[in-house]
Amino acid sequence: MYKQLLGLLSMLIFSTLGVHAQITGVVSESATGEPIPGAIVMWHGTDVTTTTNPNGEYSIEKPAGASMLMVHASGYGTQNKSVISRKGTINFNLLTNTELEEVSITERGKETGIDLESAQMQMNINRSELRKAACCNLSESFETNASVDVSFTDAVTGTKQIEMLGLAGRYVLIQRENIPFARALNSNMGLSLIPGPFVESIQLTKGLSSVVNGYESVSGQINVEFEHPSQEFDFMLNGYVNQGARFETNAWINTPVSDKVDMGTLVHYSNVPFAQDRNGDGFADMATGEQFNLHNRWKYLLNNGWGGQIGFNIASDTRTSGQTEDVFDEPGVTPWLFEQNTTRYELFGKNGWVSAAPYRSLGLVYNVSSQNMEANLGDRLLLTRQNTAYFNSIYQDIFSNTFHKYKTGVSLQYDNISEYLDTAGGLSQIFYNTERTEVVPGAYFEYTYSGDGPWTVVSGVRVDYHNLFGTLITPRMNVKYQATENTTLRIGGGRGMRTANVITENISGLASGRDFAILGSNTIQQERAWNVGASVSQVFLLFDRGATVSVDGFFTWFENKMIADYDLRPYEYSVYFAEGSRSTSLLAQLDFEPLENLEVRVAYKYLDARDAFTGGEDQSFGVPTHRGFLNLGYHLDESGWKFDATYNWYGSRRLLSTEYYSEPLDNYSPSFSMVHLQVNKRFGKEWDVYAGVENLLDYRQENPILNADNTKSRSFETNRVYGPIFGRMLYLGFYYNFNG
Repeated sequence: MYKQLLGLLSMLIFSTLGVHAQITGVVSESATGEPIPGAIVMWHGTDVTTTTNPNGEYSIEKPAGASMLMVHASGYGTQNKSVISRKGTINFNLLTNTELEEVSITERGKETGIDLESAQMQMNINRSELRKAACCNLSESFETNASVDVSFTDAVTGTKQIEMLGLAGRYVLIQRENIPFARALNSNMGLSLIPGPFVESIQLTKGLSSVVNGYESVSGQINVEFEHPSQEFDFMLNGYVNQGARFETNAWINTPVSDKVDMGTLVHYSNVPFAQDRNGDGFADMATGEQFNLHNRWKYLLNNGWGGQIGFNIASDTRTSGQTEDVFDEPGVTPWLFEQNTTRYELFGKNGWVSAAPYRSLGLVYNVSSQNMEANLGDRLLLTRQNTAYFNSIYQDIFSNTFHKYKTGVSLQYDNISEYLDTAGGLSQIFYNTERTEVVPGAYFEYTYSGDGPWTVVSGVRVDYHNLFGTLITPRMNVKYQATENTTLRIGGGRGMRTANVITENISGLASGRDFAILGSNTIQQERAWNVGASVSQVFLLFDRGATVSVDGFFTWFENKMIADYDLRPYEYSVYFAEGSRSTSLLAQLDFEPLENLEVRVAYKYLDARDAFTGGEDQSFGVPTHRGFLNLGYHLDESGWKFDATYNWYGSRRLLSTEYYSEPLDNYSPSFSMVHLQVNKRFGKEWDVYAGVENLLDYRQENPILNADNTKSRSFETNRVYGPIFGRMLYLGFYYNFNG
């Protein structure tokens, strides 16, 4: 019924290809034409700012992902302009506050803001917003964001997953600088391999992403931009420690090699040396272990508009959890342990060319990686391997004028994936042993209309040939209508698909005494879904300051979905594919500033996620129907103090049934609340110290592990987790910046 939809917009702008981009201009008063000195010029959703000189002139570099330039001066209103070019002249004529009251209301740049120029529902999250989170990796960077939910998959592995639009994180296309990253086998733990302090900004798109980026997004896209070489510091050091004994350090080193070459190195090390068991169930409340992560890249400029970057990434992650040492001393008891070792090696590069006409450019993106994981869950042994190669070419130009733009290119995705599961240990009972190779060449075309009128239309289609599944056609479309200067309407939709990994993506099902069952003979299948969505954003005046209210709704329907069913049979974790699963998501959010320097974000989200179980359609496991959200941020720029508080309320969610246990429990969780606090203090230009507390109210889930004292029983269960286990968590950290 959606087959007439044509593809969706591209968020890949060639600023990520490493070519320097400089925008210059003059800021003047609208009525008189006189220059305005000291005006603040900034890129919306970033920390990149400058001020005008005594002649009202400015020059500012265009960072990756930025598309809206904003100017503000005391006594004048803020003015925004969309900037597509990577270089050129943009002049601003500002209205005085008196004139502004008679004309319109505009929005100033915030740490998290909706991209008002995009045809998609996209939010830009900058470094300041990300640092409101305590730590430590990308999965923990969305605590102050209402669009993304974060939860533990079970009570022992320590794996956190995100959810968007009521769907698991594997349906989100997660990219690192427009290169697919957390996908295939890496979708299960890829977020934990991106240290949060490495991240300079995030572009979060709800709904389907551009056809330029492939066909694998279903519920959204998260593009992560790392700190780049030749930015505003030469060396940065971060340290963090918390009450759970987690220690973490991150270092950034920028090294100019020549006038046209810069090198950047990011180093991460984290360690949890010992386990804690606060609830006394004999199991560690969080996994111990360590991670090492090294990211190095070279950014270069060549002649005739060419430039780019090339680099490598090495990551190693080990973690251990399960029963604590007290159990080891009991005679005749073999402790239940979880042990996992992951290594990842990666080479990546980007080359870009920008012609004298800034609307014409070519980008070449490539990546090769190898990832291996070995995991023991009690007596079960899981071995996985993924070797990947990726190439994408992106050419953009115009038809006759800049109102009509297009992008086109070819791509190649190669994956060699193996999953091996031994259900008794010692390679004695092989349950699953499958290797597959996927080779997917493809081509795409995307057209964008953005004229002087209120309409922006982005329509595209890609055609891929999959060696296992044949020809894949992916249409997508997004439309934006600027009803008034302050009212933006959007609608869009299309199709997405991905290959499921029946063992790795259900690893939490192995962390129990249940039988693990895969139903059906065809275990290698694609999940395919259609997604449609609409949103409205309104900028208005509240407390004499700019405020934004946005409401969005999305509906996703699956032609084929992999379903994990806890309740099909007693004491069994069943995996099968079925048609008809669906999810409805509604989010209303208000951002305003009741007092100077006090920013407030309040939101409510409704989710109706339902799976097509063999026993009939029912609510998906672990997805709360209702969520309330409140974030308060107060900053005193002159003194360097920042205060942040976040309140989350989670409604009830469906849990696996225990009706066949000797003491059955409720099939739905209680609702609960969590509060996070953080205080930052800046000392000069070099030091930034922060302290805070997660879960201030010390809420803890009772009995997260069922039959913890009898791990050989089929009723041993770790998959009824819905809330925090550890409780209140204090933490302390710092950032040190050096610019020689």
